[in-house]
Amino acid sequence: MRYTMAAKRSAHEAQVPDVLPNLTQQSRLAATGGAPATTQVVKKTVEKIFEAATTVVKQGATQAKNLVSEKVVIQLADVLVIGGGLSGLTVAEAILEKSKTLRVFVLEASDRVGGRIKTDTLHVGTSNLAIDGGASWINKKQHENIVKMCERFGVELCEQYGNKMNEGRHVVVRGQPDTRRTYHGEIPAYSLLTLWEIQYRVLRKIEILSKKVPIEEPWNFPEAKSLDKESVASYFEKKLRTAAARSALDATVMHLFGCHSSQVSLLHFLHLVRCAGETGELKTLLGTDESSCFGTRLVGGAQQICEKLAETIRTYEDAHVETNARVVQIRARNLQGDHPIVVTTADNKKYLARTVVIAGCPSTFVNQCSFVPRMPLPIERFGAVSFRGTLSRAIVVYPGPFWRGAGFSGFARNIDPSPQQCVSAVYDYCGMQMPTEGSRVRENSALVCLISGDVAVEVGNWPDEKRKESVLASLALMFPKASELSATPLAYYDYFPHREDPFGRGGPMTVSPPGQYAEFSAFRHLRKPLAHSRDTDNKPLIYFASAETSALFPGTMEGAIACGKEIALEVNTYLASVGRRRAGGGENESEQFFQEEEAGGMFVLRDDVWVATNNPTQGKKSRGGNSH
Repeated sequence: MRYTMAAKRSAHEAQVPDVLPNLTQQSRLAATGGAPATTQVVKKTVEKIFEAATTVVKQGATQAKNLVSEKVVIQLADVLVIGGGLSGLTVAEAILEKSKTLRVFVLEASDRVGGRIKTDTLHVGTSNLAIDGGASWINKKQHENIVKMCERFGVELCEQYGNKMNEGRHVVVRGQPDTRRTYHGEIPAYSLLTLWEIQYRVLRKIEILSKKVPIEEPWNFPEAKSLDKESVASYFEKKLRTAAARSALDATVMHLFGCHSSQVSLLHFLHLVRCAGETGELKTLLGTDESSCFGTRLVGGAQQICEKLAETIRTYEDAHVETNARVVQIRARNLQGDHPIVVTTADNKKYLARTVVIAGCPSTFVNQCSFVPRMPLPIERFGAVSFRGTLSRAIVVYPGPFWRGAGFSGFARNIDPSPQQCVSAVYDYCGMQMPTEGSRVRENSALVCLISGDVAVEVGNWPDEKRKESVLASLALMFPKASELSATPLAYYDYFPHREDPFGRGGPMTVSPPGQYAEFSAFRHLRKPLAHSRDTDNKPLIYFASAETSALFPGTMEGAIACGKEIALEVNTYLASVGRRRAGGGENESEQFFQEEEAGGMFVLRDDVWVATNNPTQGKKSRGGNSH
């Protein structure tokens, strides 16, 4: 239902009446200090001035209200999804699949769907190369949801070259040419002492410790608080003696979180490992074989999955996907009405919703959006103490894969990058050619270069040519015998989301610093719906859906889909339990919008609800629990 309130004139166009109307010349002089006047004349003059001023104020208020109303468009929604990334689109489609007649809106702040999944097209000669600026890889063996979605939409998968033993040697370097080593398989070319320390003093103990962490409640076991207080870096310092081992493992954490290991809670790190699929092993997250999260890519780019989901959603009669719709406020209103939530966008559109799903980047959204009433204190604290890491990338295109010809896989790591040689990891990026008129043209070859942490922040502020020089210097360090070839690419592309994307801001997940994950993490507080403290029906008004709140591969495309399906099931269950009520009609509800008072009270986590009594400032605690 669309409802528009229009005004004939705006306040600044109004004719303001003379504040001294119809006064005698003597009265005007008296009022303005021009001539003497009697007390009676002055009294009458003041009364008329007051009456005229009152009229002006009333007219100004009415016209100001009309000015606001003139630009307000009100839409009614059963479900309003904020965020057009993979999790938000999955929520919307899964809800519609079960309840086709629901009125569902997806609001995306940017000019495209996909969120942190972003694919650009790089034109090289007569061919087009799909360039992923965000999520690129999947684990074909364990990421069942994204694999099924690729099959459904006809998206071809490409095995990551270099994952097999016969596909060339890998490279590891520690900042300087004389530290460069090559190797086959999974075991890097470190010294025996370094390898022993990494494997037996850290990795094996990390996996043993991670098995103690409950997947659903990582804060709820005896060692949780002590592990949370410790950083990953301090744990490495205690366990490792060699600088090479510490640098190698610091680089591993940087690869996952986009920040230094000193900034990450050990409990957060352990929980991430615990959620890594069936085995819960670190190698699943960072390995260089087909069973790792870097095992397979989507030909044509990952964003096409989001675009196809959006197309599917738009085929439903009462479903909408809107871009350039940045939400600036979420407000509770008539709690006993059918649409107790008001969502306002930056262009002053209003959406009255039965329930809202926030599927944007949680730490960014909590800080950028206004909530009336306020969010629960733990969620506000989460927004204040957490941050996003920085992961950026560059793609360098060549006429042919010179590294393969030299016997290399294309996989290389610099475990001690610097701004002058900024790349921390490189992967072969061949196989991403986009079809042209139904057939493939001759492929160009490419390398994808990952840039992370503080180095990415610094380099991201440099001029384009200077950034390119740093990337090419990194490739020369990793492949010195082919430095002339690596220095002359056909094309170059880079993407620094922390600088270019105000909504995603970089890494795949929000980072919890030491001491914050157990009490103030997204996983603890954003997996529950929010109710309102004065709503005796305890309705779930706001849900959160994000890849990083998934209990399965958080921060990945698989996690986004898994979480989206889970939240869709909860929303459908709730809406089915209350029925589809439209008491009074949507248009009447829209007309009443400007006459309603604020709901007051507060948003609360739904399993810890304060039920209102006669005194709205007091209440008794009730274990509401989830509705499913």
